[in-house]
Amino acid sequence: MLKINRHSVVATPDSVFDTFLAKAETHNTHRLGAGAFACTVSHPDPALVVKVCKMTDLFGRKTSNPVETDGYMQWMRNIAEYPTIFAPRIYRVDVLQDPANLRNGGVTLIMMERLIPNGDNTVRKHAHAMAQLIDPRLEYVTELEVSYKRLKRSESKDAYNLGMALDKTWSSSRKDLHGGNWMVRKYKDGSLCPVITDPAV
Repeated sequence: MLKINRHSVVATPDSVFDTFLAKAETHNTHRLGAGAFACTVSHPDPALVVKVCKMTDLFGRKTSNPVETDGYMQWMRNIAEYPTIFAPRIYRVDVLQDPANLRNGGVTLIMMERLIPNGDNTVRKHAHAMAQLIDPRLEYVTELEVSYKRLKRSESKDAYNLGMALDKTWSSSRKDLHGGNWMVRKYKDGSLCPVITDPAV
């Protein structure tokens, strides 16, 4: 089960998001990457990063608490239930919300392992081989958007759990698995593993 640390803040998600990033820059950290509704900042431990997510109802989820229905939150919960080497290692989750205005959403801080972008020159040429670690029939990792269900018949526990986590996540959230939403874990022996980081919105 995913453990979530909840904090009360009397501010909008936009304000919390911007304030956190501004403070982070004054603590000798820097942005490593950014998406539409999230960004990743460095951590004092070089093996870790902090992903900062703004979880609101921008995708039409008119619920009492958009944080709970956010695609990334669903993904984190599902990989906690179905652990697999093909998902990121998450060490801490903190949710910052105004308890009087849960419908506005909130900001989630996720401390997780630092991974390598799949376009990095040191790993890019191994993209096909990494896809086949998940399923020998895959040409590209992003093909999972249409072929993920067959992972649920895999004899590999990691592939099976990935299939279950994707199926459960995509049953309630929109698919969003593209080249920017998977990364690479490099082990001490030099071997590589594809990691699905953020497959849903």
